[in-house]
Amino acid sequence: MNTSKLLAASALAASLSVHAADYPPAVHHHTLDIQDVKLFYREAGPADAPTVLLLHGFAASSYMFRDLMPQLATKFHVIAPDLPGFGQTTVQNTEFRYTFDNLSAIIDAFTVAKGLNQY
Repeated sequence: MNTSKLLAASALAASLSVHAADYPPAVHHHTLDIQDVKLFYREAGPADAPTVLLLHGFAASSYMFRDLMPQLATKFHVIAPDLPGFGQTTVQNTEFRYTFDNLSAIIDAFTVAKGLNQY
């Protein structure tokens, strides 16, 4: 291969190279067992960054944050759980009461289990 073809191939390879900075951070999906609730949550960003806890409203789920999370995850540790009765969170106890008190107790227990002291 002559020098000009080698330089052209090298320039093409450099222009096609993919850098990690070109892509937003990945969003990971997890579950955590909290008080008879298999709580599904999405998580992205560095664990040592300030944490942003995204809570969805009713008739929604953490899915609503799917496009926002990668953008926030460049500077923050982002967590978005599905509340019981929504999204991919499942409740094993058929006696579970879907009250604001119970929903907040589950989220509180979730933040404790995740070791979130500030968010």
